[in-house]
Amino acid sequence: MSIKKLSLLTILLVFLSGSFTLNRLNLGFNFEVKYLLFLGFVFLTLFEISNSRKEKRINSTTFFFLIVTFTYVFLSTISTLYAKSQILAFEKLISLFFLLVLTISILYIVKEMKPGIFLNYVTGFFVILGIVYAIPVVFSVLSGASRGDVNLSGPNVATRILFFAYCSSLYRYNLYEKIPYLLLGIGFLASIVLIGSRGGLVAAIVTLAFLFAIKRVFLPWNFKKNIKITYKQLLLFPLCLGVIFLVYEPVKRVFMGRVIGTTFANETVYTSGRDVLYAEAISMIKERPIFGNGLASFTASTGSVYPHNLLLEMILEVGLLGLAFFLIFLMFSISFIFKMKKTPLFILSGIPLYMIIAQMFSGEFYDFRYYFLWSVVLSFYGVLNKSEVYLENKKVNIKEYKRRKWKMYVWNKKYT
Repeated sequence: MSIKKLSLLTILLVFLSGSFTLNRLNLGFNFEVKYLLFLGFVFLTLFEISNSRKEKRINSTTFFFLIVTFTYVFLSTISTLYAKSQILAFEKLISLFFLLVLTISILYIVKEMKPGIFLNYVTGFFVILGIVYAIPVVFSVLSGASRGDVNLSGPNVATRILFFAYCSSLYRYNLYEKIPYLLLGIGFLASIVLIGSRGGLVAAIVTLAFLFAIKRVFLPWNFKKNIKITYKQLLLFPLCLGVIFLVYEPVKRVFMGRVIGTTFANETVYTSGRDVLYAEAISMIKERPIFGNGLASFTASTGSVYPHNLLLEMILEVGLLGLAFFLIFLMFSISFIFKMKKTPLFILSGIPLYMIIAQMFSGEFYDFRYYFLWSVVLSFYGVLNKSEVYLENKKVNIKEYKRRKWKMYVWNKKYT
């Protein structure tokens, strides 16, 4: 494994580790693993930085995204001056600064690696991770549990990982046209339902529905005139039916019991107490709507870690400017989808939108970190994917047997 790939693996593990501490391993001290992993990334970067490389310029979209991110962190820093608890505000500010550093770090790796190699590695990472998460989820439900269980993390985190894995598997299926990736995608999608995280499931459904609508409305329907069925496809057809048959009953049971049954129990909508948190957050916003209450003020006032809603959290802490930045982040997520609707990155372009929707139900701002990971990647590769090369394969009407090589040539050889 090259130094660049090892650096990329390390920074992905930093994103994955979240706020996991060594204290959970009973080592006697409370230190977050992400800082140790990031030190490893810095060491690898210093080891590699001396090598000669061709510098890639940052495009205007990526530059604007970085400016927006820097500005929001700057406003959050100012808000600590009037926060209700300086200690809690400072702790949260550290996580925001670290998120900013992670954003810059992933941009550095994106600039250093070829698009095809980078995307293949990242999607492969999430596919493997998705398998690790999906196996215990499926087996726990098949064993009779009311919902899937993952000891590695909570249901909200697991749902996000599985959605990334689903998008990654479809991306690789589109690129390599290998049926196992399609089967894995079905399994990941089923696992999202089996976990029973209602917010994550809603985010996945809304995102995929939006992607499907954009694909169908703005692109013409294409039907193959000559459909050829190979022996391999005939052999895999029973396997596909077997996978669907295996997951159908558990998916139906968890969806009707956990999602529908729990949500609409006793003829009322069960919100797990989020309605109370939302009401408290709105009440605090009304007190100081212009400049906000400062970082971590919700925790200081209510004792709850966060209001379980990204929009309310941003407005509560930095005021109306928080609303403006939320809309900018939303604008970025939607623009990625429209810009990449004709590229192989289309399924991946929905991940930032998914993160925004999922963040409306759970998690604090640092839990929003995957949005910055994928937004940097998509904004940087957006210029490379404006169809100058990849889309030409449909215009020049190249032969079918050359089509797959054409895709691989574009992503692995063309750009440096």
